[in-house]
Amino acid sequence: MVPVIDAACDTNVNEQVFKGDPGSAYLVNCPGGCVAAAGNVYGTMIYHKDSSICRAAIHCGALKDAGGLVQIAFSMTVEKLYSSLSFEVQSMYVERPTPRTFVVGKPNSLLLHLAVIFETFDRIHETKDFLESTKINPRELEHDYRKT
Repeated sequence: MVPVIDAACDTNVNEQVFKGDPGSAYLVNCPGGCVAAAGNVYGTMIYHKDSSICRAAIHCGALKDAGGLVQIAFSMTVEKLYSSLSFEVQSMYVERPTPRTFVVGKPNSLLLHLAVIFETFDRIHETKDFLESTKINPRELEHDYRKT
């Protein structure tokens, strides 16, 4: 079961409660009034780890200013995060690679499931590239545990 975390308007994923690898998901309960509250937002649709979760949720259209429940999922490393003005929340541009990003949406939204699928797909390619670069034959790593 996905844990539910009560957040303030400026809560971000750097807090200890948000542990996990890409694909990890959390339900976040946001208070009302976050449009005018403190808390920076970095990126558009994919957000930097320092972004306010609740303000990012408003920015992407997953949450109204009245507050409520949203779901976040950790995403892949991105090279740049773009700025935009959306639903009265201005996000900022980040020009450097960002290894800990997240996507936010309504609970159980297709967007979040796709983020997890794409992250898994990306990890499969990284593993394949690693094995090719080291000249390791994956079949040599196999072990028949039925024989032990």
